[in-house]
Amino acid sequence: MEFLEKDCTNYELCSKCGGRCCKETGCFFMPQDFEKIEYEYLKKQINSKQYISIAAVNSIYGFVFPIFRLYLKVRNVDSEICNTSTPGTCILLTPAGCSLDFEERPSGGKALIPGEPCTGKIRADEAIAAWRPYEDVLKKLWNEYSDIPFENL
Repeated sequence: MEFLEKDCTNYELCSKCGGRCCKETGCFFMPQDFEKIEYEYLKKQINSKQYISIAAVNSIYGFVFPIFRLYLKVRNVDSEICNTSTPGTCILLTPAGCSLDFEERPSGGKALIPGEPCTGKIRADEAIAAWRPYEDVLKKLWNEYSDIPFENL
């Protein structure tokens, strides 16, 4: 899915808003945001970028999953690499907006259309579903970075 910067950046609206969406949580990654979905590659990305988190969620939009689902997102301020996707301000939010250039942003950030309220071209549940084929890799990463094994969530 291609996102056009002109459609998804309106600095005047973002400035007025003050980053309301970004104050709720960091945006999500889609699998296509990465060159490959392999353990060593993703581990290197997590270690080098310092803003990627592995989020576990067991309910979204009122639906309860029988088990936790994992996906990658931008870390929230004061959040660990592994977290349960609790609300919080995005670590990349600055007074001037996102600290990443448009091309560097995760799909969730690129797909956000400023407005009152902001809307996304991709819903969070769609992002979570896109990561399902890669859950074994994400579970292994979770177990690498978390004191609580994924199996004990």
